[in-house]
Amino acid sequence: RSSLQILFKIMSKVKRGTAGELIVKAKALLNGFNVFENSNEDSKSDLILEKENRLYRVQVKLINPQGQLPVRKLTHSKTAHKQYHYTPQDVEYFAAVDLVTFDVYMVPIQIVNKYTSCITA
Repeated sequence: RSSLQILFKIMSKVKRGTAGELIVKAKALLNGFNVFENSNEDSKSDLILEKENRLYRVQVKLINPQGQLPVRKLTHSKTAHKQYHYTPQDVEYFAAVDLVTFDVYMVPIQIVNKYTSCITA
């Protein structure tokens, strides 16, 4: 986990998120999925994967240096701080990405919803 701690210190949150999404895209393509990106930052899913005429909405999250997968969305503005929990109407899967090993764990939203803040491995 020390390598992950270093990455979290030297890379911005935006670059880490972009790297995580690129890893998921590459692995999905290599496994025969078509990959569609959202062009809207306000969308609840990061990617849409398609295979055999089935669509899967995916929220990409990074495994943090403590080995945890955050399962909520925090939004900030100048006037408000909101916490959002994803639902099956938002996404079907969380793609949990380890930036050190490039491992991707597809976690169904039904499992994610059993937790309030983080899933610990």
